[in-house]
Amino acid sequence: MFDFQRVLTSEDVYQDLVKRVASVKLKPGSGNGTHYYHTARLQLWHEKPPADALVTDADSGMTGVSQATRAKLVLSCSRLMIYFGGSGCFLTCFLTDDITLKRDGHKLMLVPTKYKGSLMKSPKTVKAVIRGNENSKGGFRLDKERISPDDEYSFEDFTYIHINFKDTEYLNKFQKLWNEMMATRRAERKRICSLKDQLQAATRAPLAVS
Repeated sequence: MFDFQRVLTSEDVYQDLVKRVASVKLKPGSGNGTHYYHTARLQLWHEKPPADALVTDADSGMTGVSQATRAKLVLSCSRLMIYFGGSGCFLTCFLTDDITLKRDGHKLMLVPTKYKGSLMKSPKTVKAVIRGNENSKGGFRLDKERISPDDEYSFEDFTYIHINFKDTEYLNKFQKLWNEMMATRRAERKRICSLKDQLQAATRAPLAVS
């Protein structure tokens, strides 16, 4: 199943935790109550786009460079999937610096990041989306594009997402992989910025005169 998903969505499942979560608590940003889910299944996905994937000038932010180079200028993404057992729906959100992962005992909390001493504006909510319900199961159609970071603006707002684990062993594994994915994302973003600077400097450089 995971091999089929890799071909279909270009995303690998890096972690799949079944029957390791006691409950998930969601607090909508609208303040409309609190929602509890039990028997949740957690997965962490990471994008692995094919080498020949089409990358547009708008995606890469560059023009006049080769397709292979433009592909190196696009930040790959990771995301969290939470399947709510028996409800026919799932929640997903992208791993970004706008989300901070905090720990409290057997619980991990996804909360908005508070940027200190930065020109960046702190988000007020966690952006995530829930797909499906008891009458219509969540999923994706084979003839439609998958959920992408470009869709994040239309995601729902949550004050927090709490994940209560049954034991600390799998909490530790989940937290470790989350942190590794975020470290990889930051390093990749730094590499992309450096490569863009090099390309822009090269386009501004005067032609050599022999």
